[in-house]
Amino acid sequence: MRAASASVDELIEAWDEMRESVDLDPSAYDRLVLQCARELSADPGGPLAHHWTTGLVMGLGYLATDPGAGVAEAAFDAARAVDAASRDLSRTVDVALNLSLRAAALNEAEADGTVGIQELIEGLTGAFERALGLLDRAACTHDAHPELPADCTQTLSIGIHLASARGRATYERWPEEWAIPLGTALCPAFVAAVAEDSLRRLRNTP
Repeated sequence: MRAASASVDELIEAWDEMRESVDLDPSAYDRLVLQCARELSADPGGPLAHHWTTGLVMGLGYLATDPGAGVAEAAFDAARAVDAASRDLSRTVDVALNLSLRAAALNEAEADGTVGIQELIEGLTGAFERALGLLDRAACTHDAHPELPADCTQTLSIGIHLASARGRATYERWPEEWAIPLGTALCPAFVAAVAEDSLRRLRNTP
């Protein structure tokens, strides 16, 4: 399943099944994780990196079980690639990547206590920590910001839609009550607050 040939909903459905039912279809989940890892390693700073990061973090629960040979190693390599690519960032961090981080934080409980998975999380979150420094919080003109949905699938849907001009146009017409306003979702201060909160959740710090 490639981003070019699968809809956002299809991607989210496959990854969400992997998140919720880690023992249902291990061979299929191996393929999903390997695809995400392969695509992310090939272009960790590219325009589709947020898609594959999203899939990888949704697979954390599965990776905490007993994936097939080479699957966990491929995920680690992809995390390292993202970490390395983030050192060369020269523009404002992608909103979709920060919302992927939030999804990882919401999903973290399924992998909690697994040393290898925590190391993988560390590799991914290191990139977000550096990217936070690129956000201009002073540009915020809002009096307050709403909360993101508590459901990680809804948060993922927001993040993936915001990653492209076409997706943002679709998002702006959404009727769902849980969809936060587009202007808020793109606000650098809001994105920074989301990333910081997600990092705290992932690191289990107060």
